[in-house]
Amino acid sequence: MKDFRRPCRKTLSECILLSGRGSEELKLFRWFTAVFLFFAFFLIIPKAYASDQIRVLLDNNKNYFEFAVVQGNYQLIDGSSGLSLAEIKPWELWTVTWEGLNLKLQKKGENNFYKPIGSVILRSGQENDLNLFRINGIRYRGDLIFQSAATGIMVVNCLSMEHYLYGVLPKELSPNLAEEALKAQAVSCRTLATYRKGSSVYYDVTSGTGDQVYGGYDAEENPNQNRVKEAVDSTAGEVLVYDDGVINAVFHSNAGGQTASSQEIWGGARPYLQPVISPFDSYALEYLGNPNSWPGNTYQWSAHFSLTELQTIINNWNRNRPGEQIKVGNIQSLRLIKNGQNHELQRVAEVEIIGSGGKVKISGEKARQLFQLKSTLFDLDSESVFYLIAGYSQVVQHNSPVQMAVIAAKGKTSFLDETAKSVLTSGGLEEMELSKDGFTFIGKGNGHGVGMSQWGAVGMAEAGYNYQQILEYYYNQNNNDGRLKIVRL
Repeated sequence: MKDFRRPCRKTLSECILLSGRGSEELKLFRWFTAVFLFFAFFLIIPKAYASDQIRVLLDNNKNYFEFAVVQGNYQLIDGSSGLSLAEIKPWELWTVTWEGLNLKLQKKGENNFYKPIGSVILRSGQENDLNLFRINGIRYRGDLIFQSAATGIMVVNCLSMEHYLYGVLPKELSPNLAEEALKAQAVSCRTLATYRKGSSVYYDVTSGTGDQVYGGYDAEENPNQNRVKEAVDSTAGEVLVYDDGVINAVFHSNAGGQTASSQEIWGGARPYLQPVISPFDSYALEYLGNPNSWPGNTYQWSAHFSLTELQTIINNWNRNRPGEQIKVGNIQSLRLIKNGQNHELQRVAEVEIIGSGGKVKISGEKARQLFQLKSTLFDLDSESVFYLIAGYSQVVQHNSPVQMAVIAAKGKTSFLDETAKSVLTSGGLEEMELSKDGFTFIGKGNGHGVGMSQWGAVGMAEAGYNYQQILEYYYNQNNNDGRLKIVRL
């Protein structure tokens, strides 16, 4: 079987030696070589770990961390020399401080300290043993790497891929959901992590939503973790490949009935990330039987903003992102631009923001971020009648499916209608004001919409589909030619 794993990266010094062969005559190259050698002396890059391991960025850009071994055997290793600095016993509290290009390590309460150049590794003992350390209040398996960088300390956890997935799967999909959906999620997560290996010299993936959420060993301790481990272990080593290349197996919470293509959301068409109808997404409505709370609101949702709120959002955006400012003056209206004619299942391609100072078009994905909407699969209702509760930022929409008991004009308890004057809140009786000053986004789905829909996968599993069929459906709908496969690395 062909080996789909990417080769390990060489150290910086090895790269310099290899690239310099036969090029001494080039003055420019000699200059760059001297610069690289200078930084190689002061900033040692840790050697790559084995191909069945993954490096996860836990934190960075800080100048101080505290850490401790929880259980198992650990040693502090100088990253530049590979020599042991100290053996750390469980529950000894250590600190690491950033001092320019150097790190300063010290056992809490002692005067002695170590100052390795570039990096230091808290290296675990035998992999078969349960070795745990704690940092930022969370326990993790495997090794801990502190790397001195230009803006502070970079903190990286290195561990086996399968142990990493133990801490990812329960954060990405509830462990009590259908077994085949958990298996599909395990393969998707493993594939995504494998695809992104080598994305940085120092790490492969981050621990947040930018890649996939990783909760360390703490995430493993839940009542259904045996179901998580079964999903990971039963698919051990399995990844999705297309034309012999590991795919970018992205996923999202709920497609709202139809997934999106990678071209539509991010640009760059990929044959395995094409739009597909996703009818089982509606299972999110059935799961707990409440369409207005989780997970029903991952399938259908609404969000209302007054003109004042929209103006505040844009002003904050302009202040925090000076390179992406939306200059329209005082906002007056919004206009949606969609591709195609079927608006019910068409994602928003662009939103035109119209103000007193001009018009600006932004992508649907940027609008999702700007207004913190659940997806780009939405319509705009500017005619909704809603109530503003005096003294509250809360908005109660008149045509909302959520009925709210109110006190009408003559003191009669009823539901929202045109005669409603007050509402009984935790703070007492509050006056309400009828208004049309705003916009209501009415949408479906949750997330970017590309790749596998997690609630669609759960719905398919509940309907009797196995994990291979689920993955085949979401990543290969338009390419039934055998080019997409599940292989074991």
